[in-house]
Amino acid sequence: MSFTRPLLIFYEHPDWFRPLFAELDRRGTPYLRVHADGHAFDPARQPALVSAAFNRMSPSAWRRGRGGAIFATHDYLAWLESHGIDVFNGSDAFRIETSKASQIGLLSRLGIRAPRTNVVSDIDALPQAAETLAFPIVVKPNIGGSGAGIVRFESPLDLSKAVREKTIATGLDGVLLAQEYHQPPHPPRRHRGFQSVSGGCMQDRRWARPHQHRLPGRRGECRLERRAVYAVGGIDRRSRAHRNRGADRRRRNRISRKQPRWRCVFL
Repeated sequence: MSFTRPLLIFYEHPDWFRPLFAELDRRGTPYLRVHADGHAFDPARQPALVSAAFNRMSPSAWRRGRGGAIFATHDYLAWLESHGIDVFNGSDAFRIETSKASQIGLLSRLGIRAPRTNVVSDIDALPQAAETLAFPIVVKPNIGGSGAGIVRFESPLDLSKAVREKTIATGLDGVLLAQEYHQPPHPPRRHRGFQSVSGGCMQDRRWARPHQHRLPGRRGECRLERRAVYAVGGIDRRSRAHRNRGADRRRRNRISRKQPRWRCVFL
């Protein structure tokens, strides 16, 4: 694919994208680096002429001193889109990526089970919000990243004590989630998470840590990991290709439990 205009890449981590930049340089693909540090834009003017924009602002940026950049990114992406620029990981997808509360709502609309959750904006409201949940629970910030700020509580007394002693971090936007913890029936197996993409696919991202919770399923696996999920029009379906793929085809395409899966979700 040849570009007459550069590809805009908006990012914040100093190291994650060096391989991407090296490959673009090798291919001779024109691109424009826009780093979050010191970034500024005039919403009353036209953006630069680019072929498309690739947003890779991370929700964990606040852990690297770039919390304000997360909120500024929402406005920046909306500005690019308002001028007709196609944005990969655009404003809608990024809004969900930076809100665990929105993610729970999305899973519910797609018919995918998720742990029961209550959202609060005040630490003192956590004990009352947890009354309708089954312990143990986890309390997590709405804007997290790599499991940051997640705390597990075995009983209401433990939660009340932490609230009194103010030992729970509020997170970047002050919103907290109280969520039921689901212990797998067998020792946890390593599995991959997924990343949402607006109008595209959910790609496996990383190995989960052993202490991170998941929904119980057969052999201790998360139900989301047992199959490729296609959610079209809000209906969760298993792909016919995955059901009918023969043994030779599986070997040829290296389909196994150890290989990453793809899930198409139209948001």
